[in-house]
Amino acid sequence: AAQRDGYAFDDGGRTSGAAAVAAAVAAADGSPVATLSIAGPSERIRAQRAHLGGLVAVAARRVGAALA
Repeated sequence: AAQRDGYAFDDGGRTSGAAAVAAAVAAADGSPVATLSIAGPSERIRAQRAHLGGLVAVAARRVGAALA
């Protein structure tokens, strides 16, 4: 799903009641060099998963472009 959507989603995997959305920052050659993520209460993150995931994915692409 992360490759298809451009972001990964975790809902309480590490901390009960918390969720996160993350996207890889890629170097010019496409190799991952960092990760951007946001986290918050599960209910709030889950309700806006696609929207927040899109924002994080766009931000990660911008950071990657700035590193090039």
